[in-house]
Amino acid sequence: MSESKLESQVVKLCGTLGLLTYKFSSPSQRGVPDRVIMGGGRVFFLELKKAGCKPTALQKRELKRITQAGIPSGWADNFNEATFLILHYFQDA
Repeated sequence: MSESKLESQVVKLCGTLGLLTYKFSSPSQRGVPDRVIMGGGRVFFLELKKAGCKPTALQKRELKRITQAGIPSGWADNFNEATFLILHYFQDA
């Protein structure tokens, strides 16, 4: 599955769950995750990759920095994994 198709499915899932999701980009900071997902007072950053691909070293570093700042983050290369991460984090939101 392409990254754009996966991203579309994640956006649809978030809408169904009543979560806000925004495309995240930071012109002055490369490697930031693709999506910021919000709901129930919680925030989660999600990097999406084409099936079989992994985040780059820069993306991994940014995910780690976000997590170290106390904000949950993760990555997925398929819809099942993305769904698991989202449902797991927002299950009680």
